[in-house]
Amino acid sequence: MGFRPMDWLKRLTLKQRLIASLLVAGLVPLLLVGIGGYRVMSGMLTDNTDAYLTGAAVNTSDVLDRNLFERYGDVQAFALSSSAKSMNRAQATRWIDTMMGIYTPVYNLMVVADASGRIQAVNGVDIEGKDISSRTRKLIGQSVAGTEWFKTAMSPDLEAGKTFVEDVHKDPLTEAVWGKDSAQSSAMSFTYPIHNDAGETIGVWTNRVNVELMHVVLESVKERAKAEGEHIEVSLLAKNGTVISTTDEALTVEERVADGGVAAAALAADGSGQANGGSLSGSGKVLSGYSPSEGFETYPGVGWTTVATHSTSVGIGAIVKMMSIAGLILFGLIGLAAWYLARSLSQPLVALRDQVRHIGSSGDLTARANVGRHDEIGEVGTAFDEMLDEFEAIIAEVGS
Repeated sequence: MGFRPMDWLKRLTLKQRLIASLLVAGLVPLLLVGIGGYRVMSGMLTDNTDAYLTGAAVNTSDVLDRNLFERYGDVQAFALSSSAKSMNRAQATRWIDTMMGIYTPVYNLMVVADASGRIQAVNGVDIEGKDISSRTRKLIGQSVAGTEWFKTAMSPDLEAGKTFVEDVHKDPLTEAVWGKDSAQSSAMSFTYPIHNDAGETIGVWTNRVNVELMHVVLESVKERAKAEGEHIEVSLLAKNGTVISTTDEALTVEERVADGGVAAAALAADGSGQANGGSLSGSGKVLSGYSPSEGFETYPGVGWTTVATHSTSVGIGAIVKMMSIAGLILFGLIGLAAWYLARSLSQPLVALRDQVRHIGSSGDLTARANVGRHDEIGEVGTAFDEMLDEFEAIIAEVGS
């Protein structure tokens, strides 16, 4: 014989049936409320997270732009110095090393070239103040006349007060000093012409910004978010989608982000906003906020976009965990209430049953149910007691 639910139900006691009925009556609404609550909380989480991520992206982009505005002006100030105008190798080198020390660890290479494009001076210390003159000295005398930064700075078409800026790239000069595989081989350059007192262009000053500074900014944003209870990743993208810097271990610097998803929305945007979809690495879904660089003051920007992301699985997991805990607590309370109600309803009936059995086995008509209730169950007990009174009266009458 197979399992028959109806037969199984018939074998349940009244108390068990009451408990089951009360549990169903309590859990069905709980389930419906839980589903509705999940949807509402999920929507609220998405909205709040989107706003947080957008704010993080905007603030990060602003910090970077303000920092690079300083770099935009630094090279102009250096080029206007008397040491630069002297075009004296020893004097220019001392000035360069002084600036390297003051601005550490902002720059990893400073170079002065004469009007013919020959390098005349270069820093002899690194971002930590250590002597690297044995490595940088080999740049002295090399020609940079064919480079874009030199030709642009020497051109009369370059407006006064305008620094020539190159986006992050593999730079031959930093590669020569630090090696092609070094993180220091990539650089962002800021270049400005050196003029003598007569206004003639006599050379060029160019600085290479330490790209690792971008990562420091991104990490600080991530850590601040973590302290606020948010788990985000922050990435800096070039206008072609190449990763300049990131806190996301799923991404690789100097490689392009995955096509489509939030990257497509971020790179195509004219202003800050949010997008939800495929992650920058193409693995999984994320919530994201983004902000394209707007530059700052005279620094025009180079087309970067900052993207802050948050895995949807993390947010959903938090909601599910919270609702599961709440559900278990409510389930326990409903179960306890169901047991108490079922017990209070079934206990008088059980007592009445036991009394009937006692009378049947002993013939003692003086026993009474004494249910002590005023509801329908109490009325049954009272009717039973009245029936015993009648039986007792009849027997007494017959006996007399």
